[in-house]
Amino acid sequence: MKKKIALVINTLSDGGAERVVSNLSLGLYDKFDIDIIVNDTEHLEYPYKGHIISLNLPPEPKCLKTLYQIQVVNRRIRVLRYLKKKKKYAAVISFSDMCNVSNVFSGNRFGRTILTVHYSLLGKKDNSRIHQIITPVLMPWCFRKAYLTVSCSKGVNDELMREYGLPPEKGTVIYNGLELRKIRNMAKEPLDEHVKEKLLGKKIFVSVGRLIRSKGHRFLLNAVKILKDAGLPVHLIILGEGGQRASLEEQALKLGISDDISMPGFVMNPYAYMARADAVVMPSLHEGFGIAVEEALACGVPVISADYVSGAREILAPDTDYRVKTTDRVEEAKYGILVPVCIEDEKDSYTGKPSKEEILMADAMRKILEDPALVRYYRKASLERAEQLDNRFVREQWAGIIEE
Repeated sequence: MKKKIALVINTLSDGGAERVVSNLSLGLYDKFDIDIIVNDTEHLEYPYKGHIISLNLPPEPKCLKTLYQIQVVNRRIRVLRYLKKKKKYAAVISFSDMCNVSNVFSGNRFGRTILTVHYSLLGKKDNSRIHQIITPVLMPWCFRKAYLTVSCSKGVNDELMREYGLPPEKGTVIYNGLELRKIRNMAKEPLDEHVKEKLLGKKIFVSVGRLIRSKGHRFLLNAVKILKDAGLPVHLIILGEGGQRASLEEQALKLGISDDISMPGFVMNPYAYMARADAVVMPSLHEGFGIAVEEALACGVPVISADYVSGAREILAPDTDYRVKTTDRVEEAKYGILVPVCIEDEKDSYTGKPSKEEILMADAMRKILEDPALVRYYRKASLERAEQLDNRFVREQWAGIIEE
């Protein structure tokens, strides 16, 4: 008889942690009986295997967001407390701050309480009033009470120990794995004819991520403007949805590059776009690991990434010190190109001259356009690195933690 485990997540759509849950359920299903506990079942875009248990709490309007979060946490704690006692899970694994808090508050008596962190909390904590309370006050307590906290990168694990008091013996690192076969099969699927016609004769760059400030898309638009002013026929496709859409559209209009930007929103198959790109560019200010960077490698395309707080260097330059960051040059690393993180500011990023970091990002993109030998090298290197990150290794690590 298979052991029971539970995966606790807000939803199964449009997010990195959500994709981790999707991949984990697919990878562990043959070994464990899996329950996936979500807020509601309205949005289950990512594939999964297991039994969905819903809290029946669809998202509320933004004005009620704090009250909604409190309601969700209360109900999740009650449901988890009941399920832990009834089903006696071998492990309950939670994803996101609120799910982690609920997991710990629902008790440790029945099964291992395992928390996961998939982003830099230092980068996240100023996003909302809830996080200003949860991050510095409750999370250190949760880390001490939990059986184990799994970080998605060495950088995140270091941050949790340094800034939030995670006991070293209660922390470990498991990289986010890739479903290589699935990604490569989906990458072969054709794009719509009207999309192919629009991109005909263009050099294609793709970026993947929610349309939020921390993803840094506004800086990427400035880099595209630099390339367009140099007469290069580039087209940028940004895959994802979010609150910055109107701002990015306005910026593209002011820069005069609206016809050179496509934002189709959340798509079920980003790999078909990635595989046909000249390069995938990730300008994030901070991440936990960078699933989209991994997935681009799996599609066999060159990757350009900001050398953000944690993750990118561990993926693209694993033989270097992950604590060192490039700040003033384009670094041609072993498995991809690293550029400095763009400086965050409050002013609109389309005013004034491009920053040094935006110019370096454009320089990296230009290298891809002008150096065929470099492109051939990175296409081969991407496939090599993707093999090292295949989900079969991640499954073994997770199974070991659950069963040890």
